[in-house]
Amino acid sequence: MFSWLNKFSTRNFLTRPDWAPERKWFLYSRLGLRLFFFCRAWGGVVGALGSLGVLFAFAFSWIAFSEKHQLFDPVTPSAAVLVIYLAVSS
Repeated sequence: MFSWLNKFSTRNFLTRPDWAPERKWFLYSRLGLRLFFFCRAWGGVVGALGSLGVLFAFAFSWIAFSEKHQLFDPVTPSAAVLVIYLAVSS
């Protein structure tokens, strides 16, 4: 019940590194281009396997959150990859 008081008194807040927005855009472009070329060259199934970097994004953000108290957004790049996959595979 008083966890917010404990966080406030110990100054244990979440932080977002300065390089996080650039990393997010890098993830957008890297996964999107990989997915686009995999789907065009080998089809939708191989393209879906090629986008396993989304799992890496979720794992990285969870580890950073639980161990370093840093905040990353894996949902937006994952949604962008899903939209790219749906656009290219149809």
